[in-house]
Amino acid sequence: MSSKTIALIRRYEDGPGDLIASVDGLSDRDLDRRSAPKKWTIRQQVHHLADAELNLVCRMKKIIAEDNPLLIAFDQTKWADSLIYSVTDVENSVALLYTLRASMTPILKNLKDRDFSRTGIHNENGKVTLMGILEHTVEHFEHHLSEIEKTKRRYKIK
Repeated sequence: MSSKTIALIRRYEDGPGDLIASVDGLSDRDLDRRSAPKKWTIRQQVHHLADAELNLVCRMKKIIAEDNPLLIAFDQTKWADSLIYSVTDVENSVALLYTLRASMTPILKNLKDRDFSRTGIHNENGKVTLMGILEHTVEHFEHHLSEIEKTKRRYKIK
């Protein structure tokens, strides 16, 4: 496996620990802070990360197990609104994300380089590769983690 792929999988594997460290000990008041008006709260971002991970892991598994599977988008705004992100506890979402990544990481580590070029057809984005989805997953997660840290800095939350 290439060193680039190994490094990407390591970032993927380390993400949940970074999230746990970032939100551990935050009060409900802290979790309901936002980095700017109209941005999601820390709480909403944690729930979004877990639900996005649920969808992204499903896409990765479909690409690994099936030939050119259809991959369906999800409407993140509808999920956030309908699944009451704004008021539910974050512990279960953190645990879900941790479990999803813990179950997916050994699969990724045991693939061959050629497996990362396997493809699926996304109903909005067209042809995508396993590598592309993995890169997106890591970048998306790190973006939201950065937003969480930005919010904490704004309110001087440790």
